[in-house]
Amino acid sequence: MLDVGQHRCPDTASLFYFDPDIVIKCAWAFFEEWTAYGVAVCEDVNSPVPASHPIRHAWRRFCAEHGVPLSRFLDAYVSGGFVGLRRSQFALLEMWKQLIDALESETGDLKQIGYRTRPYAFYNGDQDVLNMTLMSSDEPISLIGREGMDFAPGGYTMSHAAGGVKPWRKRLVASALSGIPPTRADKEYWRNVERPIRLYSTTTQRWHWWNLVASSAVGRFIRRV
Repeated sequence: MLDVGQHRCPDTASLFYFDPDIVIKCAWAFFEEWTAYGVAVCEDVNSPVPASHPIRHAWRRFCAEHGVPLSRFLDAYVSGGFVGLRRSQFALLEMWKQLIDALESETGDLKQIGYRTRPYAFYNGDQDVLNMTLMSSDEPISLIGREGMDFAPGGYTMSHAAGGVKPWRKRLVASALSGIPPTRADKEYWRNVERPIRLYSTTTQRWHWWNLVASSAVGRFIRRV
């Protein structure tokens, strides 16, 4: 994000990052307006993590050891799969990078999600550090709950196929027969493969669409409890 904002698009007013397994569900104008209210973020599926949680205490200790004061308490745990901000807020990106570098120097490779068990203070390196950065920044935050990424019902902004097997690799009918019906993210992905960029041939697209219909029907009768 820093490289894009500083060198590749130096005149852009706002900058956004989306994980490649996210489908945008609403008009782009919404995202541009969103950043006018603060750093745009969404709660993760694991949110909230209370301000008094032991993991947050461990983050505070880590920040103190690296000379980074924490300016606020948060309960929401945000996803690193999406961030949007104005150019005037790029200092937050600098802080995020500083803390990632500090963590990497202590713990090693951060490229793998879940490289430690969760009781350890840093399970998902860059995402945990984003949450620390928000605790240490005075920048206003504009937060949407778990519905913002379809982790909860009622969302209209994005659908995030986080974790597990991605929609384009999932055997939908087999999964439904094992008690796991298609997720919102599975459905949104296959609804959006035709445009604005066609990803599959018509035959392949129809095959996957009928798999989605069939697996959705199976999912009405077979579910894991």
